[in-house]
Amino acid sequence: MEFRLQRPLFLCLLLVLAAAGVSAAEGELSLSEGDRGARIYVPRRATPAERTAARELSRHLVRATDARFAVRRERRNPPAEPGIYVGDTGVARSNGIDPQGLGPESWVIRRVPEGLVLTGGSPRGTLYAVFHFLEDHVGVRWWNRYVTDVPRHARLTVGELDESGTPAFPYRDIHGEQGAGLFFARNRINGHYGEAAEVYGGAERYGPPFMVHTFALYLPPDEHFDEHPEYYSEIGGVRVAEGQLCLTDEGLYQAMEARLRDYIEQGERRARRQRRKPPELYHVGPNDWGRSCACAACRKVIAETGSESGLLLRFVNRLAAAIRHDHPDVRLDTLAYYYTLKPPRNERPADDLVVRLSGLQWRDFSRSIEDPRNQKYREFFEAWSAITRRLRIWDYSVTFGPAGDLPLSNLGPLAADFRYFLDRGVEGIFIQHAHPVTSDMRDLKLWVLTRLMQDPGQDVQALIEEFAHGFYGPAAGPILEYLAGLDQASAEAECRIRTHAAAPQYCYLDLDFVSRAHALFDRAEQAVAGDDGLRARVQHARISLDRATLQIWPGLVAERSVSGAGAAAPLPSLDTIANRMRETWYRESRRFPAPRFEAEREAMELDLARWLDRAARAEARAAREAENASAARGGSHPHVP
Repeated sequence: MEFRLQRPLFLCLLLVLAAAGVSAAEGELSLSEGDRGARIYVPRRATPAERTAARELSRHLVRATDARFAVRRERRNPPAEPGIYVGDTGVARSNGIDPQGLGPESWVIRRVPEGLVLTGGSPRGTLYAVFHFLEDHVGVRWWNRYVTDVPRHARLTVGELDESGTPAFPYRDIHGEQGAGLFFARNRINGHYGEAAEVYGGAERYGPPFMVHTFALYLPPDEHFDEHPEYYSEIGGVRVAEGQLCLTDEGLYQAMEARLRDYIEQGERRARRQRRKPPELYHVGPNDWGRSCACAACRKVIAETGSESGLLLRFVNRLAAAIRHDHPDVRLDTLAYYYTLKPPRNERPADDLVVRLSGLQWRDFSRSIEDPRNQKYREFFEAWSAITRRLRIWDYSVTFGPAGDLPLSNLGPLAADFRYFLDRGVEGIFIQHAHPVTSDMRDLKLWVLTRLMQDPGQDVQALIEEFAHGFYGPAAGPILEYLAGLDQASAEAECRIRTHAAAPQYCYLDLDFVSRAHALFDRAEQAVAGDDGLRARVQHARISLDRATLQIWPGLVAERSVSGAGAAAPLPSLDTIANRMRETWYRESRRFPAPRFEAEREAMELDLARWLDRAARAEARAAREAENASAARGGSHPHVP
């Protein structure tokens, strides 16, 4: 873990500075002086999460001040010297704070006569109190898994404090950053992919077999199709193994219920072994493709309910009712997605059934759900919202087309969407944020998303600026100018960015924009030329622009030929872009789990080779055309290749 000891300018609004002595003075509480720090007290029977909260607090305060912040069990009678009381302490209760009466993630920070109370509900509230205190009053920032900023304080003091809060969405999850459990815990991500260990309050995990697309996992066709083809989709009068399940077949239902009960028992046994909370959620939903069953019985239910989702809900509701008595704490979860996105006419999800809605195929990723371009997605959402008590959103911060993830102005739209969903009772947000090395502005977007999931009402531009100044240092100015230009170009463009958008569909990436963008990143690199760490961060921020430039190079060459004058600034050479991409990729490949490294490396090299070949052929073709045009103007016969 890299700790950078610095004080970004924006923290002047957050920090409470100056005072002397570890004492309670008029209007202020001094937490450190020299090498003396306040004692940190935990309950006599502290939970693992409370002990972790105290260690996290001590660790970061030591780095911020060089003082010693010892962690001790709370005494029956508080000492005369003020301390910091973490968790469900007697001091918290004597001051009217009952942590057991708080929600599982509600937190409280309060100045009291005995010192400072940092507490909250179980299992994560106390951790969140500590993390908020470290962020808001000490200035700590966990920018990504590898970089933490801890500002220096000669003396650390706080004034009168009485703060409390709860994250806006009860469920907050981000996929695409494996191994980031500690980073996600510190930034209050609590979902399945948050991977937080129990000492960090745990995560809202799904039980086996998986958290999505489970039909083929419950009843794998290679194990069951030969004996029970009737379990699987009938298409064109023939049962097929590569489809979905026949949800009207009674034998299929009995097999699914038995398998679900087995998985619940497995999940509970595993939780006991790992000493963690048993999973609450179990997913029952279609595989990630079409080919749903078209047998007469299934078609009849679809006709009765008005959609494929009606058939799915009738099946999953029955499963939920079957296990409710034996497993009252278990909730089933399913998808409104792809062919089940259209809501049913006269079937409703059970009150305890979680429905995750994804408008993947209907989204313009550069616009919010309230934009006219996303009207169909909004209509689906509103219909599901009207009938679903526990609705969650499966959303995306990346695209999945052949181009990969290219420069995309989507933080503003996502922030607007989060506010829209919160106002309409959505209980959870899940974001796919794939491509850990090559996605657009990876670290900036990931950090901003963690903020917005906690409070969508925050100013997204202020968050972007905070990250840019804190993470890119002197390079922040050009990078913010680049992002502003991207926002403007996207807003003015007529193109629509769909889930499988190819490079030419990013129509705002024209010659003028791309050349100006590279000029800004050149300035950003020059601004941090003496700092290899900051330079590496700037180059990683640039990687999606580099990828885009290589992919659209033939179009840029054609545009340059037509315009004649070219762009406002020259483009980098192909070799410069390719070498920088390769260098950045290898440096950031630590983000991949080790088993994936070789396959990802091969894919990267193949992509580079393909793009460079296309770009070189485009350059050669343009040169020939220019030569032919010149010869024609001179009266010679044009060159015939």
